[in-house]
Amino acid sequence: MTSATKAVNDKIEAAVAVAVQKDSVPADYASIVPISQEVAKRITPLVLHATSNEPWYQSRVTLGAIAAVVAGVASFAGYTFDAEDQKFWVENASQLIQLVTGVIALGGGVLAWYGRWRAKKPLGS
Repeated sequence: MTSATKAVNDKIEAAVAVAVQKDSVPADYASIVPISQEVAKRITPLVLHATSNEPWYQSRVTLGAIAAVVAGVASFAGYTFDAEDQKFWVENASQLIQLVTGVIALGGGVLAWYGRWRAKKPLGS
């Protein structure tokens, strides 16, 4: 459990404990933990996403940036096929390879933009 997850769960449990103390709430102290766990299970992922605390592999921005960097490095590295490879791929799958590399490069850039636009916080905050 990350420190952010623990902090969210602790706040939820504290809020449920306060609510249960009220006479108008039909719950007892034994209900605090199960209610808190159910609320945390549903709310914590939303809070972590909204505050950009999700793991890197769930970040659209990070995945888009990785795809864009890989495609760029391959391009700058002069990734090419020699004559024998070209003949094989032309006869078999060169169009598919070109399509896949183009989609990866385009998708990486689009994913990075989309992730930034969907972010709820400005960069660096």
